[in-house]
Amino acid sequence: MSTAYPRARYFLGDLAATALGSALAALAANALIPDGLPALAGMVAGMLAGMALAIPVSLAAGQFLGMIEPMLQIMFGCMLGGMAGAMLGADAGAGTVVSGGAGCALATCAGFAVADWALRARGAE
Repeated sequence: MSTAYPRARYFLGDLAATALGSALAALAANALIPDGLPALAGMVAGMLAGMALAIPVSLAAGQFLGMIEPMLQIMFGCMLGGMAGAMLGADAGAGTVVSGGAGCALATCAGFAVADWALRARGAE
């Protein structure tokens, strides 16, 4: 049996968990963080909201995917999703906020995949 199937299963599982966490973080940050904050304070507050939401998402995903590998992706994705949700403002629709959070998840997973590929190409398995 090829090792490509389990690898794809874990990649898709990491992607789904990160997308869910990032979308939830973006929604929470968008709903909880006031628009009147300065940009830097809003981004930090959104990042903190994302980190808080990443914990339960990581614990839930860890039951199926293991704890260490998806935890990093979920944490980074939720931090970016929270920052994006805070920056979109209250007048953004829920669909825009969710797609912004999911876009952050895609960027995070792509970055982690490139880093994984680069490390494996150097033989650092």
